Amino acid sequence: MRSRAFLLLLPAVTGCALGLQSTVEGELIPAPSGNVGQNPPSEGDDEPGGDELPKTSVALDGMVYRIEPSSMTVVEPAGLDRMKDRLLARDVLVYVSDETAESITFAMALGGDDGRQDPCEAVHQFPRADWTANPVFEAGPGNIDASFGGESAQLREALFGGVFDEYGFGWTDGTLAFQLDTRELDGALGSDVDACELVEALGGECDRCSDGEALCFDVVIEQITAVKAEIGFDERNDGSRCSG
Repeated sequence: MRSRAFLLLLPAVTGCALGLQSTVEGELIPAPSGNVGQNPPSEGDDEPGGDELPKTSVALDGMVYRIEPSSMTVVEPAGLDRMKDRLLARDVLVYVSDETAESITFAMALGGDDGRQDPCEAVHQFPRADWTANPVFEAGPGNIDASFGGESAQLREALFGGVFDEYGFGWTDGTLAFQLDTRELDGALGSDVDACELVEALGGECDRCSDGEALCFDVVIEQITAVKAEIGFDERNDGSRCSG
């Protein structure tokens, strides 16, 4: 099934064939704007933003969070959301490897059938996130190197953000957005498939890449929710123990 190439929705959920390496453009980014982390309406308020969100009051270092595929919505290309249950079958575990007043660093890995970290899947480090707007975090923009079906590809201008709750039990309003160059998907899709036609069939549209060619498209995932998981996490696991 050619559509399995779009398993790349969430960098950590595509299985053994996926390798990631982040290259961040700049150190830290300004506090996020737009829908990520907007204050919800308070009781009695007609407009959002009546109260400030409470800052997270606990240390997050060493905490593990679980993202279930059902907690997210693919909004672009919209047709991809209908395939989500088939394509995103495994939980994603997110580990807070470092927290300061200014930034948070996340590591991600796939969960196994027992709900714990899959020892056969490598851990992927993500660009550190701006934490100066606590409880809102956002990592990027940055490029994340990946491979799909053994072929190299890159998540370009990737942004990953959300809003932690006050006691560190998890986060809501999570978003992941990035751009893909269809030329890098030829190996996974096959040369007989027009990737832009497939994107259009899913409700998306190919737009101009940085070199001016109209062969790139956006992927946007929203409503990502993470819940604290009382499990261990091996940040150094590279998946090699299961190779061969």
